Amino acid sequence: MRILHISTITIASNGIYSVLAALMQQQIQLGHNVQLVSAIHSKNEKPLPFINEITDIKQFKILINNFCPDIVVFHSVYAWSYLLFANYLNKCNIPYLIQLHGALSYENYKKGYVKKWIANLFFYNSFIKKARSIVYLNESEYNNAIVKNINPIFDIIPNGCNFHDSFLLREIVGNDKIEILYLGRICIHHKALDILLHAIELLKQRGFENKVHFSFYGSGDGNDLIWFKSQIQTLSTIADFYGPVYGKEKNVVFHYSNLFVLTSRYEGMPMGVLEALSFGIPCIVTPQTNMGDIICTNNAGWVVSLDEKHIANGIIQAINEYVLNSESYQIKCRVLAKQFDWQNIAKISLSVYSKYVIK
Repeated sequence: MRILHISTITIASNGIYSVLAALMQQQIQLGHNVQLVSAIHSKNEKPLPFINEITDIKQFKILINNFCPDIVVFHSVYAWSYLLFANYLNKCNIPYLIQLHGALSYENYKKGYVKKWIANLFFYNSFIKKARSIVYLNESEYNNAIVKNINPIFDIIPNGCNFHDSFLLREIVGNDKIEILYLGRICIHHKALDILLHAIELLKQRGFENKVHFSFYGSGDGNDLIWFKSQIQTLSTIADFYGPVYGKEKNVVFHYSNLFVLTSRYEGMPMGVLEALSFGIPCIVTPQTNMGDIICTNNAGWVVSLDEKHIANGIIQAINEYVLNSESYQIKCRVLAKQFDWQNIAKISLSVYSKYVIK
């Protein structure tokens, strides 16, 4: 099968790029011809691996005529060039899918609602309707999406993770503090970091400074990063911010963490949670992460309401229960993560794509 992925990737830390790089490698290993295109220019000094920049319709026509893809997958929705590219694919009778990655949940749609409503009405609804299928990351994303009212045909392809065979059980010794990790974008509204920091302040007031420590890792921009740094300084006895971390250094961070926390207002299927599970780290999440059901079903963590008091109480519960049975939680997380090994996800993706390839 010849597969073309189209995205809008500008930086290496882009979550969709991380997903596609891993997925493509597995698809290629399974014997398929796969290419990845970004429809906008990269902000990196060096070209990103696996990716070509195709930013105008003339370049796109040349690519399509040379590569002759069996299936095209657009990742996310709002890019003007997507409309031009999809129009040409329709003329060539080449099927395309749209994978949302959480882009059109009800909560996400509220951001810039008027602009998005107008853009959908005049342009993007047609793009969405003509897709052979809308691809969701899980049932929660499907249930929370507005797109099913535009195109009811759907498939589910989850995100994946690299399963770490060199896993070692973490032991809690004496008066060790429980290390709680946040690793993701420093985006205040999206990740609900305002509410999470208020919850940490409540824990500090309740005297938990000697029992728990929060480590924040990630990159951010502008006012969000400025605000976050100023707020985290007021919590220096219980929380610290270390900036972005990648590769082997990131693996070390996971290895020395006990719990993972993500309190987002909306998500598709967050890679940070999957990575944490692969390291045997139980997760504290809000329902809006779309991971609450699977975390609960597999006893791999705790689900907390998007409220500072509920989050604080949930963290206390998590600490107490983890200390009593840390080994069991770690094993259950690993069992759950195994389901999302990238090779398994690649096989699911190929099964979905094959349904829409024109024979």
